Amino acid sequence: MSYLIDTHCILWCITDPDKLSKNVLRILENPNNRIFVTSLSLWEIALKIRLKKLTISGFKSEEIPNLLKRMSIEVLDLSAEEAINFSSLDLIGHTDPFDLFLVYLTIRRKLILISKDAIISKLKIKGFKTFW
Repeated sequence: MSYLIDTHCILWCITDPDKLSKNVLRILENPNNRIFVTSLSLWEIALKIRLKKLTISGFKSEEIPNLLKRMSIEVLDLSAEEAINFSSLDLIGHTDPFDLFLVYLTIRRKLILISKDAIISKLKIKGFKTFW
């Protein structure tokens, strides 16, 4: 199976894996699964650090790509088509652009989103799957 990790889960994978559910840990540790993060999530982390809405300790933010690589987590880059076709998805009930793009990519690339976000988990959209 292939999974996309929400931004908060990226940080928990690196800094505090105990915050992840046992089910999520099983998914992440299974070598038969492909685990992805988006470059947009990495940008979201950088943006929140810059705006002082996020503080990390124990490592530098620029180390995150290498830490992900060591955990066999692949980074998905966004295609021009994905970026421009985002407007075609009808997402009512949620306004966070980062979350909405994760939902969009999950559907478009036929992935399962790993997220603890209660608002995201309540979205009922054809083709969208979430897991916690």
